[in-house]
Amino acid sequence: MKRTALVLTVAALAWTAAALAGGAGGDRAKLKGKWELASVSIAGKEFPPGQTRFVLEFEGDKVIAREGDKQLEETTYTLDEKMTPRHLTVAKTAKEKEMRAVYQVDGDTLKVAVSAKGADGDRPGSLDGQEVVLMRFKRVK
Repeated sequence: MKRTALVLTVAALAWTAAALAGGAGGDRAKLKGKWELASVSIAGKEFPPGQTRFVLEFEGDKVIAREGDKQLEETTYTLDEKMTPRHLTVAKTAKEKEMRAVYQVDGDTLKVAVSAKGADGDRPGSLDGQEVVLMRFKRVK
């Protein structure tokens, strides 16, 4: 009986920890799939996404960037869900330095903010500001 109670307690603690971290798999599970760029704002000024469809696809620890039917880049990424705002770091690619961003995922909306200086800039401290490029993505269903 004591062993069953211990097992149930450990299972409950594990479930609670997973729920607090954003559910089973945390934000990595929430990001899984394809996300199409819906809008971009720079220093608070809104811009349309452009003529070409830009999509990010998250799978495991990989992220693939596509423009139209053309794959632009495939690399790995890491998340830090303990930070506020949450941190997204895209690994160095053949074309770019490591990209340090902050993000927010809410259902079918993903917001990613990077420095207006790109990979040369510091990670933004928020999703807005004068030196911030904010990209809004919608989940592709």
